[in-house]
Amino acid sequence: MKISLRDEAGLLVSELERGLPASSQWISTNIHRDLGVDGVRGSLTIRSLDAAPLVAVCRHTQTFTRQDVFQQAFDLRGAAKVFCLPYRSEKDLHQSWIVLNNLESEPANVALRAFSPEGAALRDSSFQVPALGSILVPDSLFLASQGDRALFGIVRGTSNRSLSGLVIQTNLATRDTIHTNMVTAWSPEALIPSVTETSTFSSNLLVSNLADTGTWVEISHRASNGQSPAPAVRALLTARGSVYLDKVLASLHVKESFGPLTLRSIEGQPLAAFSHVMNTENGARGALDWTDLRPSVSKRVGEQVTLHWQYDPAEARKIQEYRIYRPDRAARNFQIIDRVPSNVLERSLEARDTGTFVISVRAFDGARESHPSNEVLLEVKP
Repeated sequence: MKISLRDEAGLLVSELERGLPASSQWISTNIHRDLGVDGVRGSLTIRSLDAAPLVAVCRHTQTFTRQDVFQQAFDLRGAAKVFCLPYRSEKDLHQSWIVLNNLESEPANVALRAFSPEGAALRDSSFQVPALGSILVPDSLFLASQGDRALFGIVRGTSNRSLSGLVIQTNLATRDTIHTNMVTAWSPEALIPSVTETSTFSSNLLVSNLADTGTWVEISHRASNGQSPAPAVRALLTARGSVYLDKVLASLHVKESFGPLTLRSIEGQPLAAFSHVMNTENGARGALDWTDLRPSVSKRVGEQVTLHWQYDPAEARKIQEYRIYRPDRAARNFQIIDRVPSNVLERSLEARDTGTFVISVRAFDGARESHPSNEVLLEVKP
């Protein structure tokens, strides 16, 4: 593997190559020292030289408080020109900084737009990221002044180059921080691997609706034994709006438990979700990436994919036809690709174009369409 450190201007400062035996790990207690540099802030890239899969995690230690914050590596295959990040801002208490890394050899022009919890646009800001370099943007540059009002929500970014990045959120009273990677893909069905509320650990949750129309979001928790200790909770999110739960399980009326959390947009709108877990004794904390809950299937061009669906028998007599859609993953523009008679509950389609697509089914009663069924991700290879 090769580890490369670049400064904010994009200059390659140091590189290190080393081998890793199968199923082994390497730990650097001070990566700057191992790279032979000091006092450099920038981006660290880890690449496998033989395409072997790697997993990496970084632990930052606050030199004054000795508190630790864990940062997950950003998979560079997920770098994109459109992304979103969470923020939380409160005068003299919470502050956010956005870090953006340019992966290309030309400067990147970036536009950021922050949204309030109600979905109102707060400010548009533009920046340039040096070729192969990075920038650090304080929230005063992308958030409009709101006085003493506490704010939370999402920042949507667009760029003419592929970017990676994260947001650093700091509690100004305790000086502890949390690092959260940008999201470059979204889904109407998401899974947070685990949230917790125990004597020493607690989890929070921010859910944002990325669509231009409102949606009901269903939040469900399952304990580690697979049981659901409380009914699912529904929250109405306006277009571009967000909901923040500081102690997510307590907000769901669940005590002393941990386990996965599922999120679903009833109307099939794209969601972004961010969750942090904190050790309440020493302040150590980290972020958990969400997982797309939609089933996936891989086909080659020319192969057939067969869809199966069900519908409430009591409502089936009202249905005139089923409509199959292929919305794009980002903008969620629904393109109809087939119609199926009401007495048929499956359809075979030919995989024609290479790429990753979303397939969904809606029932049509002559006047209205139902919400989309559970969606399927279809990957078509050459």
